[in-house]
Amino acid sequence: MKNKIEFENHKDDLIKWIIDNNASWKTFISYCVNDLGQSQYHSNKLWNMCWDSISKIVESKNLIHATNLINRLEDIYTESNDDNIKLRVIEQLRKISGIDASDKVDVNMSGNVKLNWGNTL
Repeated sequence: MKNKIEFENHKDDLIKWIIDNNASWKTFISYCVNDLGQSQYHSNKLWNMCWDSISKIVESKNLIHATNLINRLEDIYTESNDDNIKLRVIEQLRKISGIDASDKVDVNMSGNVKLNWGNTL
């Protein structure tokens, strides 16, 4: 894999290798350097590109799972006559949507402190 075009052709194979071997960064780098003849710098770039793709796959699966969970909770809500169950469903939906999550606050302060210790001798 000398260039980006070759990498794109083998990207799926590398992603499959990472997943099949449950590979850490160190394992992947060793594989690329020793078995594929890549430099450590290029191997690290390959890792980052593969990991970006893996992250997108995981995010889409999590989104599908969350959507299925929301649909199931909505079904429970409409089928139930018990107000306690409906209240619990509403609480779960609020947690999933993040309505009850506190907003992160980024506080930065800067200032100057001047001290006057009196006259020096």
